[in-house]
Amino acid sequence: MKTQAFNPFLPSYEYIPDAESYVFGNRLYVYESNDRFDEEDF
Repeated sequence: MKTQAFNPFLPSYEYIPDAESYVFGNRLYVYESNDRFDEEDF
């Protein structure tokens, strides 16, 4: 079975190529770079 899944936290035009996660206390923080679909610049 193949179905398309979407991230419920980000709009469909946002792409997160290189996420880094950090744990501080009992919280998880995710830092990422930001790419946009069909963007010329990196």
